[in-house]
Amino acid sequence: MPKYKKKPEFVDAVQWFNPGDHPAVFAVDSKWDDYTPVKNGATGMIIDNDGGACFVFPGDYIITDEYGEVSKCTSSNFGKTYVLA
Repeated sequence: MPKYKKKPEFVDAVQWFNPGDHPAVFAVDSKWDDYTPVKNGATGMIIDNDGGACFVFPGDYIITDEYGEVSKCTSSNFGKTYVLA
């Protein structure tokens, strides 16, 4: 059976620590009242992308891929997944 390797992808990444560090990170507000963690009382900072919203915590990396899609990666997984180009 042939083996395949995933194509290399270049991304921009910034380690996030505080509100205002990245334009894609914003505070939970009333717009997110139907988002289950917010319904359960969670508050904090989130990013919104095609896969839905996710919470961002200090030290997480905010990643923008070659298509402009924004996601997050924990600092513990970032070094396992990405290397400086």
